[in-house]
Amino acid sequence: MDDDRIDFSALDPKRDAIRFKRMVETTLAGIRSSALGVPRLVHQLVVWGRTAVAAAAALALAAWVLALFEDGRNPSASTLRGGDPVELISQWAKTGGVPSEADPLDALGDLDGR
Repeated sequence: MDDDRIDFSALDPKRDAIRFKRMVETTLAGIRSSALGVPRLVHQLVVWGRTAVAAAAALALAAWVLALFEDGRNPSASTLRGGDPVELISQWAKTGGVPSEADPLDALGDLDGR
């Protein structure tokens, strides 16, 4: 092991006082300029949030309006697919038969587990 002391004076930032003061002022100026950017960032996030909420409300309103005007007497097989098979078959029986676009095995799914 070497007992000689290592000279770290070259790494001392306070060795050159003018350079050290300039470095501190530059750092503080950077902090001040970024602090001014924070309210702009928060404002932009609020604007984006308002836009997202407005878009979600518009989509919900459109879905609600479409649901109001949807004819509930003849639901298609695609709306009941994956639902209750008894409800699907009873709906077919009420309307007088299987819809032409629906395949009964596809609509009922794999009920017997084979």
